[in-house]
Amino acid sequence: MEKVAIEEHGAPRDAASLSADDTITRTDTGTLGVQANGLPGVKALVVDASFPVRTQLKNALKTIASHVDLAQTGEEAIEFINNKRYDIIFLDVMLPGIDGYEICRMIKRDPKKRTTPVVLLVASASPAESIKGKIALASCDTYLAKPVQQAVIDDVVKKLLPIPTPA
Repeated sequence: MEKVAIEEHGAPRDAASLSADDTITRTDTGTLGVQANGLPGVKALVVDASFPVRTQLKNALKTIASHVDLAQTGEEAIEFINNKRYDIIFLDVMLPGIDGYEICRMIKRDPKKRTTPVVLLVASASPAESIKGKIALASCDTYLAKPVQQAVIDDVVKKLLPIPTPA
């Protein structure tokens, strides 16, 4: 079997991290987008500096989102957000460059984007009191401590997105 190399933001990655159901697309900026088998039209953005976290969230969102874009820096996230519409954004607070708090504030100040649900991702080791004020100032819709379990992701998405339930 031939090994296929895939680049995500210039960093080589092994095709083994993708599932057989994934469709790989390249954007104009060379960033990686993954089309999954989720609900038609639901688009998600996952922003985290950690490749394992991006992969975990991408996989967790496969049943919910029909398309998941992945970014690893604040600048990449802003480029995606300025050029696409998302139904939900998962945003790590600790990013190289512009941090997640500032990106969230930018989204919530933009009249065209402010209704987009933003889920901030925080390290589980972060003292709760030290992040509460920053989270409130960022005006995010909710926050999750990493690592995030599938059931928690599903619950948050159900609360934030008006996803129809099967009849």
